[in-house]
Amino acid sequence: VISVLSRHALPGSAPPIRASMSTRGPEDEGGQAALDLDADPLLSPESQVARRAALKLDEAGPAAFLDECEWVSLGCFCGVAAALQALGLRKKAYPFDWVRCPLDGVVHCFEAGFADYFAFKTQPASSNISSGRHFLTTAWGGSFWHHGHCSREAGQRRIERLLGRGEVPPERP
Repeated sequence: VISVLSRHALPGSAPPIRASMSTRGPEDEGGQAALDLDADPLLSPESQVARRAALKLDEAGPAAFLDECEWVSLGCFCGVAAALQALGLRKKAYPFDWVRCPLDGVVHCFEAGFADYFAFKTQPASSNISSGRHFLTTAWGGSFWHHGHCSREAGQRRIERLLGRGEVPPERP
């Protein structure tokens, strides 16, 4: 299951998007993400343009729709954010971008106002910190596989952005 949040849905389907997970994408502040999407040729701007053209997403109607919406990954696993990046739709970082999480964990975060989003049940081994490879499990059921998560400040910005209290207005679909 791939979870993507928008107030609209596109008809039809697109071919699967495969991406290697190696680093950081747009607006991933803090420098701790181990996902460098800019280094992945499948996620390069040229590949995004070609993919959108092949799917006819660059035509006036679809392009206007896609560009007016803020596309948000709601987790499940890192492939959701990578799929959005592969289509050039991921413009900002959000709290569930690089997280494995069950749907009930996402629901819990919203219902709890993200109060325990940073409540980790595990801590990284000090030997993994310098490698950028961490596995952290949260109290709400999510787990961070690609990084030790961002700083609390960066994570809070992502949460505020998701809730419409950041630079992305709540009216934006």
